[in-house]
Amino acid sequence: MGLPGNLDDPLAALPAFLRDRRILLVLDSCEHLIETIAPLAERIFQAAPEVHILATSREPLQVEGEQVLRLDPLAFPPDGTSLTAARALTFPAVQLFVGRAASHGSGFQLNDAEAPIVGEVCRRLDGIALALELAAGRVGVYGIRGIASLLDSPCGCYGADDARRHPGIRR
Repeated sequence: MGLPGNLDDPLAALPAFLRDRRILLVLDSCEHLIETIAPLAERIFQAAPEVHILATSREPLQVEGEQVLRLDPLAFPPDGTSLTAARALTFPAVQLFVGRAASHGSGFQLNDAEAPIVGEVCRRLDGIALALELAAGRVGVYGIRGIASLLDSPCGCYGADDARRHPGIRR
């Protein structure tokens, strides 16, 4: 954002720095930092009227000027459904997952053999768009079966060392 890096307290300086700027400030996945983010967002809201804040969180910040828009999960195939690729693609969660996996250059195309696995991944991620996008972004590294295996892993993690920690993951 251009904030000088040599400030003693950059969070305290941020509202004044943004005062005359017209920008959209995105604070993504801030539910684990609400105690810090909420007062900062409120100070920015009061000090910088041309700054618009978009915060994604599982819970509201509960600050002045906040407007909450709850996003429902995307529909996904029910458990026990016999899925073909064509049937799976009638569900928005699968559409998002497949679209995002393909857009990351993995060359992924949904086929009948992998449709039940993709349906299960979408179900396990509760149709939550951000979770689906994150998982889909790793299809090129782990493959569909690998993504499903990661969801079964005790740590539930995605990272560079996952293949070593979880030998069952196929690339």
